[in-house]
Order: sequence, then C-alpha cells, then structure tokens
Amino acid sequence: MTKPSIYHSQGYNCAEAIIKSYNEEFNTNIPIAMGSGMGTGMAVGSLCGAVNAAVLVAGFLKGRGSRGKLLTVYTLKKGFQPYLDLWLKFREENNITSEWLIPKKENGVYVDEQVPITTMDSWAESFSRFLGVPFYWHSLRHLFVTNLSEANIPDSVIQDIIGWDSAEMCRLYCDTSVDSKFGKYFGEEGIKTVEQGNLSDL
Repeated sequence: MTKPSIYHSQGYNCAEAIIKSYNEEFNTNIPIAMGSGMGTGMAVGSLCGAVNAAVLVAGFLKGRGSRGKLLTVYTLKKGFQPYLDLWLKFREENNITSEWLIPKKENGVYVDEQVPITTMDSWAESFSRFLGVPFYWHSLRHLFVTNLSEANIPDSVIQDIIGWDSAEMCRLYCDTSVDSKFGKYFGEEGIKTVEQGNLSDL
C-alpha cells in the first residue's frame, strides 16, 4: 500500500491511515473509526498504531464473523421494504442481473462487482450533508440494535441475531438515552407494565 503516508499527512493517525488505505486497495469496508483510539501507540506511546491496525485487518479477514464464522444478515423489513421494492423495480427496468444487491457502475453500465469502498465513502459524505450530522456505515449497526431494544426485544435475542458472544455488547450499541430507558419503565404513577416485543412486528 502506498497511500498510508498520504492519509497520515492529511490528519489521519497511523491506524486510521492503514485501515483507509486497505479498504480502498482491497475493496473492504472496515470502519475507520476502529483505528481512532489506536493512534500514538494506543494513546500511551505503546505499540505503534500501524501495527495495531494490521492486527485488526487480519482479524477482519480471518476472525469469526468473516471467514471463520458465517453470520446471517437481518434487516428490519417495515422500514427497508419500500426502498427495496423501488430498487428491485429499477434493476428489472435496467436489466441489472448482478448477484450484488447494489453492484458497481462503470462507464454508465452496472457490472457484476461489489460497489467500491470509495463510492460507499462518497455516499456516507453525502448522507452526512443531507442529515446535518456525521454519518458512517457502522452507525447503522447501532441503529439496528437501538431499534430492536426500543421494540422490547430481549438482549439475549439481539445477541443471537447479531452473532455476539456476549449480550453485554447490546449496552455498547444501544444508543437510547438513559431518560428514555427510565421513561419506558417508570412514570408518575409508578412502575409501568412493558410487554416483550416480537420480531414479526418489525
């Protein structure tokens, strides 16, 4: 890879520069934010962030959830279905036959290749401008977990859906405010009765 030094000069730390360069060269989508805390030797002058990032990339390629443990991907149907229907109609009208849901567009033609990471980055920047808040693809996992949690799906079920080893991860990924959590269970009249959610409702 020849770009890490360029990205480092642009303000990315060593780990972020390695991850961003790897993504672009090998068309992967490792969250760059995973390297943010690894700079300056894990922020304590310890092992170089570039080495840490290399280990992270190796884990992404060979660890559980990539090649070692296949995971089933779930989508919240009610929110996604209308947009999927529109896209499938567009694919049919434009004779797009690629196995990729959203394939790469090259010289005005859709080809049977995955959308490159540079395109994904461009979309993320556009979403950030439209929404007025920073958007990154990994945030969608936070949104997914938050929606499940707010629908009263038990943490143990969320754990199984995501493929985590521990339900404690739900606490890290659920972005519901503390006030909202308390408001669900407690009111002026005391403790509220909360019914357990059902995945079929989503």
